[in-house]
Order: sequence, then C-alpha cells, then structure tokens
Amino acid sequence: MKTCMHHRAKRCGYLGMALLLAAALALPAAAHAINQDEKTGKTDVTATVEDPNAPSYTVEIPAKIDFGTFAKPTSNQPEEVSVSFNVGVTAVSNLGAQKVAVRVHDTANRQTFMLAASRTPANVLEYDIEHSGASIKANDYVIPGGYQLFAASMVTTISYDAVLDKAQLFEKDESYNDAYTGTLTFYAQLVTS
Repeated sequence: MKTCMHHRAKRCGYLGMALLLAAALALPAAAHAINQDEKTGKTDVTATVEDPNAPSYTVEIPAKIDFGTFAKPTSNQPEEVSVSFNVGVTAVSNLGAQKVAVRVHDTANRQTFMLAASRTPANVLEYDIEHSGASIKANDYVIPGGYQLFAASMVTTISYDAVLDKAQLFEKDESYNDAYTGTLTFYAQLVTS
C-alpha cells in the first residue's frame, strides 16, 4: 500500500510539474519590464500587407540525390552510375510576361559538381548533371545562380540525371574507400522573357 501511494504521489508530482511548465510556456515572453524605477515601456507593433497581384511561384527540388554504394572499378573503361531526379515549378501566379528561371551550382566549387570524402576531403569524385543525355554545363553559367536549368511561365516539371563515372576511381588507393557528400544549391528568380 505504501508503495502504491508513493507511486501515485510521484505521478501527481510529475503531472503538476508538467502543468506548470505548460502554463509557463503559454505566456508570451516580456520584451521590457515596467517596475517602480522604470514606469513606462514601449512595444513595437507590426503588420505586413501583401500585394494580391504580386508574382509568386514555388519550385520543387530534390531532397537528396543518392548514388548508392558501389565498388571501385577493375578497369578505366567508362562505367556510369546515374540517378534521375525532377526539378519543377509547381505553382505560379501573376507572372505576366515574366518566367521563373531555375539554376543550379555546386556549393563547394561553383562550376564543377563534386563529392568530397568524409575522412579525406581532398579526395573528390566529380559528377555531372544531364538533361536528355547532354550536360547542363553546355548551358550558360549565370551569376547569381549557376547553370541555367530552365525558365518557365507555367507549372513545369523536368527530369534530370546526376551521372557519376566510376572509372575516375580506377587504381586509386584505399583512402578513396569512403563515404562522399556534396551539396547542390538551386536558385530561382523571375526573369523577363
């Protein structure tokens, strides 16, 4: 009996602490204190009014591109690993004569797409991004943003391939057996046709 009462009291104590914490979190944080020494205080009041006719768009980019796990090649013959992904304008409104231009670049080295080894970052794997079998590097490199993927004035989704040639690993030493990561930066901007 004593044990049951002890557990019940303990549960009530935890419940009470949880209720007090919830009540404290529900109160807004005071930006300024008013007291006997400081009898007045000021609070900023703001509002944002959006133009209902302002252009707007949404671009969907891949969350992750994963080349998977593979062994080093036994020859220097091209052997590509390819991963398809989509980039799309999923919503547009009030664009008028403008288009949404979508661009991409490698975050670490803007004009070369690379993955760096986690243990030895100087060890890199280069890859390319292709559309319909052609490298996007043939497109203009625009600052800001990078290689032009496309410009659209309506909802559009385009498929691309990230392509890595395993031949670049041929006869590399054991330090190349590693996990590799990189980051793509996508950029969207309204442009005039």
